[in-house]
Amino acid sequence: ISNPAPVYPRRAIRMGLEGSVKVEFDVDTDGSVLDPYVLESNPASTFDRAAIKAVRKILYQPPTFNGTSVKVNNVQIVIIFNLAD
Repeated sequence: ISNPAPVYPRRAIRMGLEGSVKVEFDVDTDGSVLDPYVLESNPASTFDRAAIKAVRKILYQPPTFNGTSVKVNNVQIVIIFNLAD
């Protein structure tokens, strides 16, 4: 439902860095993100904080199974940080 763009870290902008972060989390019955954590990042830890903050703001359509809202575990996404965007 909602997927706001991450805030590009100022330090990374100054240094001209680009990268990506793979994050894993659970999606609760209301569509909110639970317990996000970084699986891998490149360059290491440069964008981790910004990626976690962005993932916490994502809101998914509540997942359902047989008409009942359910929790979904181990969802993974990759957030790309590009200066051109």
